[in-house]
Parts: sequence; C-alpha cells; structure tokens
Amino acid sequence: MESTDAISEAPPGFALTVLQWALSWAIAVPWLTIACVTALFTRDRAHRMLSAWARLQLRIWSVRVEVADLTGGVHRQRACVFGLLNQTSLIEFLLWLSLPVRLRIVVNVEFALLPWAGWASALSAGIVVVRQWRAQRRRAVARAARTLREGRHVGISLEGERSPDGRLGPYKRGAAALAQAAGAPVVPIWVRGAADRLPFRAWRIRPGAVRVALHPPVLIEGSGRDAQDRLLAKLRAIAEAEQELSR
Repeated sequence: MESTDAISEAPPGFALTVLQWALSWAIAVPWLTIACVTALFTRDRAHRMLSAWARLQLRIWSVRVEVADLTGGVHRQRACVFGLLNQTSLIEFLLWLSLPVRLRIVVNVEFALLPWAGWASALSAGIVVVRQWRAQRRRAVARAARTLREGRHVGISLEGERSPDGRLGPYKRGAAALAQAAGAPVVPIWVRGAADRLPFRAWRIRPGAVRVALHPPVLIEGSGRDAQDRLLAKLRAIAEAEQELSR
C-alpha cells in the first residue's frame, strides 16, 4: 500500500474546526442516546445505528476510508477474529464501525465509560474488558469466543492501547487466546493514515484518506501458550513488514 502523504491535506482553520465539532456533537448526542435506548431491546439494530453514525461522522470530517480486502472472502464463510495490528489514533474507533463487516468489538472499560460514544459502543457493539481484573478479563474472552461460535465476527486490538509515536507496542494475548478458544482464524488489520488524520493529543482532524488493509487470515496451530506465541509472532511479522513499507 502506498503512503498517504500524497493525499494528505492541510488541517482546517480554527473556525471551521469549531463548526465541525459543533455539528458532530449536535448529531452525536441525540443519535447515540437513541442507540443506547434501542440497545436495551435489540443490540443488532442499535449496532446498525452506531455504524451509520460512524460513517456520517467521517463524512463531516472529510475522512475517506479505503479498504483493501486481501482475505479472499474467508470472512464471508466463517466467523473470524479481526485483529488490529497498530493502534495510533482515536479515529480508529470510527474505522471499526465503518468496515464492510459487522463486528463485536472488544473495548476497554475506560473507553466504555466515555459519554455517548463509549456507552453506545458498550451497549450495542462492545464486549467490555477490564484489563486490571483478571477474572473479568477471562470472562470477556469467553464471551467473545461464544460470539464467534455463534457465527459473528469479533474485533480486537493487539496492542490494547494507542501508540503515541506510531511505534508498535507489545502485543497482548487477547487475540491469540480468543482464536484458540473459538478455533477461529485471525484477520490481521493494518491501518495507514489514521494518525495523519488525528494525531495523538490533537483536536483538529485533517481531511484525507485512511487506508485499511485486511490481510489473509492466519490460523493458530496447536494448543497452549506456545501456540499463542507463534501466532503473535506471525502477526507481528506482518505488522513489521507493513511498517517497513511506510518508511
């Protein structure tokens, strides 16, 4: 995938950014409030509302999402773990919801507690995990595995948190443990351009493209932690190759 530098645009002016944020919140508050209430009755409909809201938000900010699907259609035949290889920007939450596949997303409790976006995500599309609570973390993995066995995809970040400088952080075992528990393949996701649109700790969103590569699925082979380590090593190699292409 080529660099997004050629399609980057200058950040909008202060006044325009304020107007965009005002419009964004004016839409988000009532829309996501309705989604939260809807989720009490039907999570699937609330999930569709959340995805539609995410796509609208990207349009407000003039962010284009370009997806390169290299999976060969495997995800149309069976449930997969979609593993995000790099996490660099808050805008990636919108990307999860705008992918051409519907996902239940493993989200940290810190995000789930955020007003509106976090609440709606947790109630409709989210599987909430408390990383500091080992027993709850195991229950979250079991719940996600059950979701996969029911035929629905699950999305999870390999790093578990954003990188402030774009460098890959340590990969956590969640995706590998989930793939092992459900016998599901992992579809590696590499995102390019998210940090260009919304850098770490920035508040102005730059218009332009974000490119998302869905790599061919990777299967876990064997059982136990050694098998998990081998899977994580394969995923790390894909991420490092993508990162090298970006230089």
